[in-house]
Amino acid sequence: MHVRSTLTSLLLATISAPFVHGQNTTVHTSLNITALASRDGYSVIECWQLASVPEYARSALNWLVAGNTTQAALSIIEPRTTAGEAWAPAVQLTVILNGLVRITAPHIAPGTKNSTITTSVAYLMPGTLSSSVLIAADLASTSTIAGHYTEFPSDEQTVLVQGLYVVAAVQVIIGVLSLLVWRRCFSPLSDIPGPFFASLSRLWHVKHILAGDHNIQSVALHKRHGHFVRIAPDEVSVSHPDGIKKILLASLQKASWYKAMAIPDYRFQTPHSETDPKRKVAMSKNFAAGYTMSNLLHNEGHVDEMIELFLGWVDKFAESGRPMDLGLFFIFTTSDIMGELLFSQPFGFLSQGKDIGNAIANAIPLNAYAAVMGFFSRTHMLLVGNPFITWLRILPMGHLYNHAVQAIDKRLANTDARFDTISHWSKSLERNPDMTVRDIYAKATSDVGAGLDTVAIGLSSFVYHMMRRPDAWRRVRLEIEEAQKTGNLCGDGIISYEDTLKLPFFQACIKESLRVHGPACYRWMVNEDVAVLEKYFIPWGVGYQSCPGQNIAKIELSKIAAVLVRDYDIRQVDKDKEWEWKAYITCVPHSWDCYISKRAVG
Repeated sequence: MHVRSTLTSLLLATISAPFVHGQNTTVHTSLNITALASRDGYSVIECWQLASVPEYARSALNWLVAGNTTQAALSIIEPRTTAGEAWAPAVQLTVILNGLVRITAPHIAPGTKNSTITTSVAYLMPGTLSSSVLIAADLASTSTIAGHYTEFPSDEQTVLVQGLYVVAAVQVIIGVLSLLVWRRCFSPLSDIPGPFFASLSRLWHVKHILAGDHNIQSVALHKRHGHFVRIAPDEVSVSHPDGIKKILLASLQKASWYKAMAIPDYRFQTPHSETDPKRKVAMSKNFAAGYTMSNLLHNEGHVDEMIELFLGWVDKFAESGRPMDLGLFFIFTTSDIMGELLFSQPFGFLSQGKDIGNAIANAIPLNAYAAVMGFFSRTHMLLVGNPFITWLRILPMGHLYNHAVQAIDKRLANTDARFDTISHWSKSLERNPDMTVRDIYAKATSDVGAGLDTVAIGLSSFVYHMMRRPDAWRRVRLEIEEAQKTGNLCGDGIISYEDTLKLPFFQACIKESLRVHGPACYRWMVNEDVAVLEKYFIPWGVGYQSCPGQNIAKIELSKIAAVLVRDYDIRQVDKDKEWEWKAYITCVPHSWDCYISKRAVG
């Protein structure tokens, strides 16, 4: 004799386990849905099976044909009602919202002489999940002796609801649990130490990225666990110095995170967004000429024009005695220099002295967004990185992108313009049949985004740390003055890049400022000799992943920092206040306004 009994949440060990009944054993692994509902004005028990072939259920009130989820309804059962005997057409789930349900199963069918079968009783009522959920699995096809009895003995109405899509939900739960167990215990990375939740989900990493402290967390974890720390189910943070050679200098496939770096959408692929090392190198060759030091210095005079505009604002703040947000004006300056070098047209931040179209203000949340959405590239394509958003021109960096596109269009149409970076790229376009105009748009807009705050961060780090160490500031100034006296150097209104290279202590201070607070977040070394520090000094990246625009950055850093030290005294408004920053892709500092005074000439 075979009995199929009712399972409740009080009796069920695990949803995914086979159900064993009576003296014989059968396995039923399907999981479908049932509920108590209301039909034709009667309180009845209805059962639904999420399958293409319907089954039947019998209750004390009527016979019911299995339907689909559109029949689901909230059920209100009158006080002290007995539903009687029923069989489930498939595995059932009912949630008790109010009242009381008494389940008895299995029950001896009338006329049966078998008295060895015992009964189990469960009471379900609202409260915790374990006390309010009924799961039944006594199929009529297998429960040949009796179904279960359901009673509603409460003095008030009992309210029940069907768990819609429970099949999919339970399958998802089982799948997610299985995945988490595999990630934690059976993944190839399972033996690498790190935060527990980081081994289960990327969300631990995302949380600290959005908090802006993932760099601090990484340093702390490496101190605790060593050179290798698991920070996500599929990612390991490496602090060992040999990682530069083994990882960064090796031609390894880049993570899919970089795919989200295609700006403005996935059609605009660049060397930065390309994950295959061979294709990245091939693409980079098309743009390399525009970033050689010799070609950039050919336009140094135009860089000087932008620096002069910047110094005009510095002079205005010095004359008024008002505090100046140097960090913001550094971004204005580096952005306009980038526009001037790329396509002979600055963005206009310095000419207006303000954040046009909130492009700079939007850059910080966009920085956080990009840092996170790289891990969810498909979602990014739906939200921002899709052609429709590009067509609407409603990008977060709207002014920068729109200005860049208009400037590129103008430059490509004007073949007689001066020889800027776009000119070099146009030559590559003529030589390479695989290169398209879209590649130029993609590279230009990508570089504008990448150069928006990176150089400004380096300048901010230099000024902030140097003004808090007055002896170092004075020593650099003395070095410049000595070069003026003995070498006829550094005498121009804007110091030339060539002259700055002949100031060894000044260049050492720039390196130190990049080491202590670089544009991107990476762990720096301490207590090492000079040779080791030089070997592992990589603020611009290394190998095929190094920053293509680093020569622009070196020119800007050296020229602007040198003239500030030579011609101005700078002090923080609140000298005891540390600046603040959040580490996303870049680490942009803020809240360090300064008073500036200009040195007397002669």
